[in-house]
Amino acid sequence: MPYGMVSGFKPRQDANGNFVYTNDTGWPMQSELTSFGRVVPRSTMGISNDLSYTNFSLGVLVDGKFGSKMYVSTDAYGTFYGLHKQTAANGVRENGIAVNGVDQNGEPYQNVISAQEYYQGVAFSITDYFVSDASFVKLRQISLGYTFPQSVLSKTPFQSASLSIVGRNLLLLYSGLDNVDPESNYSNAGNAQGLENQGVPPVRSFGVDLKVRF
Repeated sequence: MPYGMVSGFKPRQDANGNFVYTNDTGWPMQSELTSFGRVVPRSTMGISNDLSYTNFSLGVLVDGKFGSKMYVSTDAYGTFYGLHKQTAANGVRENGIAVNGVDQNGEPYQNVISAQEYYQGVAFSITDYFVSDASFVKLRQISLGYTFPQSVLSKTPFQSASLSIVGRNLLLLYSGLDNVDPESNYSNAGNAQGLENQGVPPVRSFGVDLKVRF
């Protein structure tokens, strides 16, 4: 397979496509180890525009990555502790979750499992529920600058000078993920790409850039 594949477990199905549950807990059983996709984006893009008018300039950078997968541990933990929105959707906390398929012995199986029991059972066993598309588009940077005219610099030791206000990581324009930053990673080292673990989003920053030439 290509380098950098996210692998894990889906709910097990029998030859007829029925989901297989353990009859003592009602939890779905794991499939064989399965690859869900690459952590390396299939394509990347970047668009930059630099506009100027008289002594003012405006620079905008938009970039993105597409076609990668990520295992989102934040969603798994949120599901286990009842903090993910799916654990309260469609009245499951009041009515439970109906499961319908076969048990581990191949016998027909139906049951209604409480939301807490079900979601705590699948949170760290069914990887497929927490693997998502990690494609994104970001407004990466905007800079607004002013170049001082020579009439201002004539009595200074500077040949040229410019001042810019720069903002970085300003806005997430599109994301295939719901709850975490698509660039989150457990680690940037080794083979940890594509594995998020309660990461925090990158810091939005603002700064001032002063350039002078003597």
